[in-house]
Amino acid sequence: MKILKVYINKNIGQTTVLEVEVDDDITEDEADEIAKDEFFNECSYEWELLDGQKGENNGKTQS
Repeated sequence: MKILKVYINKNIGQTTVLEVEVDDDITEDEADEIAKDEFFNECSYEWELLDGQKGENNGKTQS
């Protein structure tokens, strides 16, 4: 087994480091895919679309 270290850099100057056990024969493409999966597991976002008047939305929120 090998350890894949995934570094998630945040806008606030912090870095989260994750260690994932992987097979010895992992390819760079596979490592990249795992790193992306780990990144998306750590992050999320939301948004909403507002009408022209402040505070009124169309009832839809996406995340």
